[in-house]
Amino acid sequence: MYGPRRTCNCGAFDTLRYPCAHAFAAYQNLRLDPMRYVDEVYKIENMYNVWRHVFPSVPDERKWSSVSLSPFKLLLDRDLRRKPKG
Repeated sequence: MYGPRRTCNCGAFDTLRYPCAHAFAAYQNLRLDPMRYVDEVYKIENMYNVWRHVFPSVPDERKWSSVSLSPFKLLLDRDLRRKPKG
């Protein structure tokens, strides 16, 4: 289902907050501007605002403080394993 509710049966519209390909086709077929249904985070002005800040450079690796990994132990979480088929 397409429309001002910004939802679609495929789920992509709901997840990405961006019209899926068939939503774009439906809007164009209805002579609606599909860009009206694109979330603000995808607008070019907002993209520029993300990158306008200056990121600090990474210091020389020789100046990094040392970190001991010995207290860390990775544990297997069996609940995250995929269930076998059949």
